[in-house]
Amino acid sequence: MFGGAALLALASSTQAASHQATLGIIAALGTGILWGTMCIPYRKAYLTGMNPLSFITFFTFGELGTMTALALSSKGAVPLWHEIVGARAVLFWLMLGGFVWVIGDLFQQYAAKYVGISRGVPLSNTNQLWGLVWGILVFHELPGGRQRVYTQVIGGSILMALGAVAIALSSASGLEHSRWRAAAEGVGDDYVRAGIEGRETGRRGGGTGRS
Repeated sequence: MFGGAALLALASSTQAASHQATLGIIAALGTGILWGTMCIPYRKAYLTGMNPLSFITFFTFGELGTMTALALSSKGAVPLWHEIVGARAVLFWLMLGGFVWVIGDLFQQYAAKYVGISRGVPLSNTNQLWGLVWGILVFHELPGGRQRVYTQVIGGSILMALGAVAIALSSASGLEHSRWRAAAEGVGDDYVRAGIEGRETGRRGGGTGRS
C-alpha cells in the first residue's frame, strides 16, 4: 500500500509546480505520521471496551477546540469571522464534507476496535482509491496526461488494492490476543475480553485488576 501511494504521489507531482508538489508530498507524509500516532489512544481506549460513539464525541470536541485555538491565534477573532463570512457560498460543502468525514471516522473506530489498528487503519485508508476515482471521473484531473502518469496511477492503485487484500486476509494469533489483554492491565478481565471480542457487557472498566 505504501508503494502504491508513492506511485500516486509521483503521478500527482506532475500536475503542479515543483516546489508546490514537494510541499504537498511533505505535508501528506506528515499527515500520515500524525494519523498513525493518533491510533495509539484509539486502541488503548478500545482495549478497555469503550464504545466508538463515545470516543468520537470526545474526539470531536478535542478537534474543534484545537482548530479554534489555532485559527484564533494565527488570525484573530475579527479577521477569522470576516473570512468565514466571505466563504459563506461554500460553507454548505464544507459542512457536508465534515458530516461525511465523521460518519467515515465512526466506521474506522469500529474497525480499530474489532480488528486492531494494524489491520483496520490500513484498510480504512483505501479511501485513497476512492479519491482517485472521484478525481479522475468527476474533476477530470488527469486529462491528456502522458502514458507514464497513467501507468503510475493505475499501477499504484493496483498495488494499494493488493495490499488491502493481504491485510484483510490476515488474522490475529493467540499471542496477539494475549498482548491485547496485557495492554489493558488493571481493567476487569471479563470487561476486557468482551471489548476485544466485540460483545456488550454490563460491567464497567476499572473493576478487579489482574493479579
